[in-house]
Amino acid sequence: MTGQIVVDTLIEDYLSQKIDEFYEKQRVASVSFSLFKGNLYRYNHAVGYADLESKRETSVHNKYVLASVSKTITASMILDLEDAGYFKLTDSISAFQSDLPSDINLIQLLTHTSGLVKLRNFGNYPQAADLGDVPEYVSKTPIHSRKKHRYNNMNYALLGSLASQVTATPFDSLIKAFYAKYSDPNSIDLLTNKSYDRDSLNVKYYLKKGWRRYPHEPYRSGMWEPAALITTSSYSLNEFLQSIMTPTFIEKIKRFKVPVRNKKLADGTQYEEFYGLGYRLGYRDGKLSYIYHNGFIYGALSTICYFPDYDIGFVALSNMSPYPKLNYSFGAHFIKKIKKA
Repeated sequence: MTGQIVVDTLIEDYLSQKIDEFYEKQRVASVSFSLFKGNLYRYNHAVGYADLESKRETSVHNKYVLASVSKTITASMILDLEDAGYFKLTDSISAFQSDLPSDINLIQLLTHTSGLVKLRNFGNYPQAADLGDVPEYVSKTPIHSRKKHRYNNMNYALLGSLASQVTATPFDSLIKAFYAKYSDPNSIDLLTNKSYDRDSLNVKYYLKKGWRRYPHEPYRSGMWEPAALITTSSYSLNEFLQSIMTPTFIEKIKRFKVPVRNKKLADGTQYEEFYGLGYRLGYRDGKLSYIYHNGFIYGALSTICYFPDYDIGFVALSNMSPYPKLNYSFGAHFIKKIKKA
């Protein structure tokens, strides 16, 4: 704890209790949680096992696969490359490679409004070895005529591929160099089968069926690295979130937001969800309430969330979950307790 904020230990005990209850009731393998309030306070808590078989305990420094939360880092890197003058977000993807569709630009990839169809008819499609295969698949992909928001990993696979191409830098080196501006570059990696090394900080992944847990080993699928296969710790990702969520950056990701859904809440509030440039945006009665993203892959559940009104953000990572039937339930509890600390 640093600076002027002093949080009652009873509040921290409460936060730990809620995380532990989630861990025990949902029988996930572990939860690694990190929270910040401005630059003055950070809270970290981890419970459970990085590896159930060896009983290796987890910590806030263990690396988890981020699943779709990977998109937030990739999108942030794309915005950084735009600032560096490598391209404009309005550029057509055909400017990078002539055989790509001319009516799709980078904004549409970032907001999942490219119209690219999810393909299931390529036998080796999910297991392509690297990002170099992505343009070939995209050139064969049908495009919806109506370009509304349709969530598709291929959008971010292509973003990563084009970024590597225009900078002449491998994606793993590119993402580490960008991440180094905000957190320890050694804390970020890409998921490979080597992640199962029990001497490393990477957790082991499990799938849950009923009351049984099954170890899950990923197949090689380098094309999904920008969309789903970035790994880091809750501590490091929380540090990244704390550093990057400036008013200027928030305005950037709001620039081209597209509607996803809206509904009337029980308290009469009108809720609207948008997909911005790599981040989901939750509005209440027309005002931005929070910025977030969720992810699930290989049984891992990941969430980041930031509340601009209170300058509070948190990261929660688990290495086993029956998602989408399960989501982290403790965010609202934490905000109520910590926002006026």
